[in-house]
Amino acid sequence: MEMSVEKIAEETMEHWMIYFPRVWKKADRVEAKKLAMLLAKLTKKEMTNLQKIVPGMGDYEAWTETMQEYCITPYPPDIPKAEKEQEEISAEL
Repeated sequence: MEMSVEKIAEETMEHWMIYFPRVWKKADRVEAKKLAMLLAKLTKKEMTNLQKIVPGMGDYEAWTETMQEYCITPYPPDIPKAEKEQEEISAEL
C-alpha cells in the first residue's frame, strides 16, 4: 500500500475527528487541511529516510513506524478556530 502525502493527511484528519472531536468541531477546515498536509510532508520525509536505512521496507510499514512523530499524537492539534458562521454550518451537516 502506497502512502502518499494526501493519504497521510487524510489519515491525520480522521484521527483528529475521532480522538479530538471538540477541537475538530471548532476548527477551520481549510486551516486543518493545511496543517495536516504540512505534517504529512514531514512524516513522508521521515518515512523516506527510514526506508533508506531499512531496505525493502514498504510505505505502510514506514508509516506505522513514523506516524506518531507528527500525525497521530496523544495531544490535540493546534488548528485555528473557524468563524462562528462556519461552525454553525458544520453543525447542521
